[in-house]
Amino acid sequence: MTSTTASTAPATNDHPDNVDLLHTNLQELGACAVSECSELKSMTIPDSLQTFGSNVFFKCSKLVPSSINTHNNNAVVAHLRSQEQEE
Repeated sequence: MTSTTASTAPATNDHPDNVDLLHTNLQELGACAVSECSELKSMTIPDSLQTFGSNVFFKCSKLVPSSINTHNNNAVVAHLRSQEQEE
């Protein structure tokens, strides 16, 4: 199986405020993949996602970890949500 990485905002955007990657085999969101997407409010990621690069969500001020969805409880998303609760 080949590793799939998104290094820029993906072409599967449904709307400027939503990114839906659920039906992909994405394993990594590369550095700055959706950075500076100031209107991004929600994101759906596949369970295959394993890692985030640096500054993936830089200046995505409307996106909070609780608005990042996955089909199952992805470990990466669980980690982001736990950080949100600590703040």
